[in-house]
Amino acid sequence: MGSGIDTDLLADLRARPTNALVLAELDIGNTTQKLSEGWAAASTGLYEGDIVRAGELTRSVSDSNFRLPRDQASIVINDRDRAREKVIMQSVGSVAGSAARLKLASRTLDQSKWFTLFTGVIDSFSSPSPLTWRFDLKRDDRPLRELVRIPYIKEYDWPNAPTESLGVPAHVVYGQHSSTATAVTGMVPTIYVDTVAFRYVVSFGPITSVEKVYVDGVESAAANWTFDGAFFRNGRWWSVIDFTSDQGDDAEVTVDCTGILDAIALTKPSKQLEHFLTNFMLGDWQSSTTSASSAWLIPSNFNIATTLFDEAESFLSDKQIAKGSRLIHAGTKGIDVLNEWTNELQIPSFWTYDGKIAIRPDDHTQTETYIASPHFRPQASPAPVEREVTFSTDNLIDEVSVEYIYSAATGDFQKQLTVKDPSKGYGAAQALQLHWRESVAA
Repeated sequence: MGSGIDTDLLADLRARPTNALVLAELDIGNTTQKLSEGWAAASTGLYEGDIVRAGELTRSVSDSNFRLPRDQASIVINDRDRAREKVIMQSVGSVAGSAARLKLASRTLDQSKWFTLFTGVIDSFSSPSPLTWRFDLKRDDRPLRELVRIPYIKEYDWPNAPTESLGVPAHVVYGQHSSTATAVTGMVPTIYVDTVAFRYVVSFGPITSVEKVYVDGVESAAANWTFDGAFFRNGRWWSVIDFTSDQGDDAEVTVDCTGILDAIALTKPSKQLEHFLTNFMLGDWQSSTTSASSAWLIPSNFNIATTLFDEAESFLSDKQIAKGSRLIHAGTKGIDVLNEWTNELQIPSFWTYDGKIAIRPDDHTQTETYIASPHFRPQASPAPVEREVTFSTDNLIDEVSVEYIYSAATGDFQKQLTVKDPSKGYGAAQALQLHWRESVAA
């Protein structure tokens, strides 16, 4: 069940008979439907014993491709007085997506000892038979199924942008990107967005610095450009470089740069992933317009298991995976970014019981050595094993016939050998007979 389950509740689960039961809370419309396998009372209200079946609860850590799993659950309830039918029909358009929770409880234990089995939303609902309802639940992964909150280059934001740049997806830069000691000139592409100010977008959102700028593969002197890592336009922060002169509409401008860094120094892969989920998927950092330095959102305010992300960071540091770099483009789904990230680092992602996104590395490092007891060890020089070889002489062959025929044409004998299939006979031949006869030509 997990380390968070209370010891008293665990003992009740193991008892026979047990007082444990499953509770459900469904936030439908303006009400919370409190249901139970049997009537249960709590300080927050009464749980009505209308759950017919609480089952099909699936929960996994990750698959072999390190993708975030889609945990599911379901419950079937009675609706004899049709009270819930009325609530459902009044909110029929918003039932799917409503919050849902499953809890493991006991009538003999205080509510503080109950355990949350599942936290998510209603995925679908149906009436499989008269006066019954079935609710299928899933984790609330809806924000992850949407596109990341990174804009495209639009005329509204960049009225002086060349036509070729309009509709191009912008990107966000994480970590250090350096082409030093490589055959590449500039690791990060830019987008030409202002033909008057000769301005190029390096990243959506404020980044730390731009170290080198290349124009058509040739490094541009620092005197030819300036970097602004906190350029504010229409409620959004950007990082841009401005040239002192026109580089031409067809110029390819690339840069070496250091991406998003805030108070916690975002160089580590796990912290970068946590920051991305918080600011570009689960929350919208653009709502803060006070300053670039204080614009980022706090992960603990969202459905992120920050403690497990911290543990993963420590693990990666111990394994000398201390830095990461990534370029994330607009038009990408958040779940694809998450799965690609965890697959590259080989770290499983999963949902906690209370519905938070978490990562936890599998540590296969050998830390203990077990020496077997001498009573169970094989002998160093075991006694030789005697083997016996036997042969079966039954039905080897059924008949062998050798026939010599005199040929007048050649003046000698010709030999013919016939071997019969032993499976066609009834027993082994008792004697080998060689038949000889002289043939006279006609």
